[in-house]
Amino acid sequence: NAPGVYLARRWSDGRASFGASTDLAKTFETMRADWGDVEMIHAVVPDEANRTSLVERLGKRMKSMNVPTWNSSNNGGSKAQKKIPAVDPIVAMIGAPRPDATEMKEDTSKYPAPYAGFVPPEVSKEVIVKMPSPGAIEDIDERLWVPQTADVSFRPLLLNVSQGYYVNLLRVRGGGGVLSRHRHPGPVHGWVLKGRWRYLEHDWVAEEGSYVFEPPGETHTLVVPDGVEEMITMFNVTGPLLYCDEEGKVVNAEDVFDKLALAKAHYEKVGLGADYVDQFVR
Repeated sequence: NAPGVYLARRWSDGRASFGASTDLAKTFETMRADWGDVEMIHAVVPDEANRTSLVERLGKRMKSMNVPTWNSSNNGGSKAQKKIPAVDPIVAMIGAPRPDATEMKEDTSKYPAPYAGFVPPEVSKEVIVKMPSPGAIEDIDERLWVPQTADVSFRPLLLNVSQGYYVNLLRVRGGGGVLSRHRHPGPVHGWVLKGRWRYLEHDWVAEEGSYVFEPPGETHTLVVPDGVEEMITMFNVTGPLLYCDEEGKVVNAEDVFDKLALAKAHYEKVGLGADYVDQFVR
């Protein structure tokens, strides 16, 4: 029973419930009534304060993600909370369904056989990025945010150099203000994950949960209202952004290749390596 944190994972109906404790005996006692399919991890943490802090932080994170948990501080334990119908993919190893669980439960006889015919060898691989739920957007690793200015950064999701578009999360901090005046020759799609923003040229406000389509050709001025400490929006941008002065004259431009160069330089600087960005390039 070396000093540390004990992480327990119990599988039931293809889902995992989770418990954490600094006391091995209590962790065992919690699961004694219903062992099910249990896995245990022991993380050695010599410092007592750090052990307690780790358990608290794990509990808060699981609660914020609505992951089923049980209380390992009570002798005899308590039953796992009611299972939720789905688990956010960011839960990864401790909250995700087992790879074989869905296959075991699902009646696959109602489906046709998977396609096994010809697929051109030139077809690129798909890109799958684990996204946090809206309540856990702050859990994105800070190193993944690529700074563009002191208050503006982006997290790449897809950098499509073959078709000239990109998908990224744009984050603006600093309490509001004018971000840029720009024009884009291609369409833009946006989905607001946090905060709000607007264009001076329009009377609508894009708030959290809003979807925005921007037709090509318009020149507009992006503003984050005062009091918005952080704005995060997913943007799908085709073609370049053309930054304009007050008269609409183009003074700068930014496209997918500029985003790629910024990301490579940043990831190299923070220790992830310039090739970290390769997973987002198609």
